[in-house]
Amino acid sequence: MMTFTRLTAVLILAFSGVGDVFAEEMQAASEAVQSYSNPEVLIKDYLYSLYTNDVKGYQKLIIPEPGSEKLTGKQVLTYAQRDAVRQDVDQLQLRNLSGDVYKGKVLMRWASRPVGTRAIYAGQFRNNNLALPVEKTAEGWKMDARYWGEFVRIKARPLTSQDPQAAAIKFLYGIFSGDAEMIRRVSADSGSEARLIAANNLPPGDVDQILALCKEMLVVPARDGEVLLMPDGTLLTARTSADEKLMMGLMGLVEVPFLLKQTEGTWKVVPYDYYRYLRDKNAI
Repeated sequence: MMTFTRLTAVLILAFSGVGDVFAEEMQAASEAVQSYSNPEVLIKDYLYSLYTNDVKGYQKLIIPEPGSEKLTGKQVLTYAQRDAVRQDVDQLQLRNLSGDVYKGKVLMRWASRPVGTRAIYAGQFRNNNLALPVEKTAEGWKMDARYWGEFVRIKARPLTSQDPQAAAIKFLYGIFSGDAEMIRRVSADSGSEARLIAANNLPPGDVDQILALCKEMLVVPARDGEVLLMPDGTLLTARTSADEKLMMGLMGLVEVPFLLKQTEGTWKVVPYDYYRYLRDKNAI
């Protein structure tokens, strides 16, 4: 006959085992990748992870990006601080200003959202105006953290004239400032300066604002296989190449595609009519 003491010990061991299993299941659930069907819910969880320095939570919400573990802070927040972030996040008002875009085309509201669909949401969080790119993946909507990663990298190491990003920024700046020489230095076609500048008839106040956006523009490489709609209406697919790069710039709330080619060790921008492109996007 089993004594009370022995029965108690057996029950304790049994429930300890159940507890271990339950704890393991809870841990697995917490580490599981959540699938988001609503981009706004994703964005709010993303901002919460970013502002509470939750590295693991942050990485689950973004498209995998090299160095993403360095994109959050290191400070450990108190419960009250995390709760304050959550309250601010929950009050955030978001606007999808770009529409849901697939291969450069805005999708109708009733249309399905295939993998690769992108959107740029805008919102103001803690007095910061944010542009928040999201992309539909096989696992649901994810944040595209490339621009944030580029911002962090530039803070650590400013761009130089050898960087393709610098060439893209100078090219666009040259168009809106009317600087033909600047365009010529970074253009893959040195005869296009006059044509590109001629269309620019913006009033001075608008030009100043556009030039400020050009300076602040973050430019990132397109991922292998990513398809971009270029300003002339052609679709280009990014591929690994030592002498050619397909890149995207975030100018305010608008993404701008660039094709760069390396000539004699220098990155040059293939000239497109960016003035008309940005006009069509209602960006200027």
